[in-house]
Amino acid sequence: MARPESSSRPWLWIGGAILAAGLLVLGGFWVYAIVRAEDIPLLLRVALLALPVGLAVFLAAALRDRIIQKKQEDFLEVDN
Repeated sequence: MARPESSSRPWLWIGGAILAAGLLVLGGFWVYAIVRAEDIPLLLRVALLALPVGLAVFLAAALRDRIIQKKQEDFLEVDN
């Protein structure tokens, strides 16, 4: 995978921050709607709220492993 140009790196951070903010707001409304809904059984509420939490834990673990692996990569014999 090619590295992004250094001039585009701030735009990637800005785009990621906007995306994260939007997802947090949308997720907040979703959690509020699930918690406040009276016609949804308690067990289903817990399950619906546990799904994104579990997904976030898996994503964080994958990112952490990738960062650790990236530090350990050694490409001494690569021909360019």
